[in-house]
Amino acid sequence: MKSQKKIIIYNIPNHTAVDLISGNKHHFIADHKLLKNKEKIQFFVENNWNFLDLSHPNILSLNDFNFSTIKWEGKTISFVNENWIYNKDIDIAIINEKPKDPVKFEIKFSLSLYSEVYSPKNSSFF
Repeated sequence: MKSQKKIIIYNIPNHTAVDLISGNKHHFIADHKLLKNKEKIQFFVENNWNFLDLSHPNILSLNDFNFSTIKWEGKTISFVNENWIYNKDIDIAIINEKPKDPVKFEIKFSLSLYSEVYSPKNSSFF
């Protein structure tokens, strides 16, 4: 699967984990507590790495980021926390914590979420 390009958002209770995959190389972004828990990574993530024939990941701790939005392969990914500020230019929002202004978040983001993230033009992206 040398030509694969994927963003995988893992569903791990009480944790944030994302793989940014290009070919067999990938960046694994996760919260610090998950990175310290090898058993959870083995259970929830490593089988996927093996199935996709990925090389050893470039591991990044989300807690070390001093920003909440990244760009990868032309997609803007935002990690939502309590200090998050809405940006209409994001493609994917990964909700870690509810923002301080939940009303503004719910109104603005719910209007754009369906059309931008779940539209047919983006369906092959996941």
